[in-house]
This record gives sequence, C-alpha cells and structure tokens, in this order.
Amino acid sequence: HARSSKLGSELYEKYVTDNAETSQALTPIINDFRNKALKGEISNFDTEWSHYIEQLYAAGLEKMIKDFYNNSDFIAYDPGDKFTLRGRP
Repeated sequence: HARSSKLGSELYEKYVTDNAETSQALTPIINDFRNKALKGEISNFDTEWSHYIEQLYAAGLEKMIKDFYNNSDFIAYDPGDKFTLRGRP
C-alpha cells in the first residue's frame, strides 16, 4: 500500500487517482478469471493464464507498474515488525 509520506504528496495523489481508475478496469477481469478457475472451467491453464495477464496489462496494470512500481521515487512499503511473532527473533 502506498503512503503519502513515502511517495511525496504529488506522486501519492496521482497513485491514488490512477489506482482507483485502474482497479475499476481490473476487478471484472480478476473476478472472471477467479470464478472460472474455482468452477474448473479452465481447460488449458497456460493459455488462459497468458490471456489473463495480457488482459490485465491492457486494462492498465502495465501503466501502473511503469508509473509507480518500477518508479525509483516509489519506495516500497515496509510493514516493519507487523509480521514478527512476539518473543521470536
């Protein structure tokens, strides 16, 4: 998850806007693939997976990756000790 303190307010605002728009396009594609997989309706998984990824990229995922996740100004979120068990190193 992105935070304005990590990105700077301008990049964060752009991320929030672009992510909201892209999510609207990606969600139906993700839901469709998940439903097909859960119902056993995928006959050739390799072909379907490639098509699924192509659809995601065409719907805006490629732009999000380029603009944010591969952007050196986009610092990865660090969950800190959130996933460290207490009393364990």
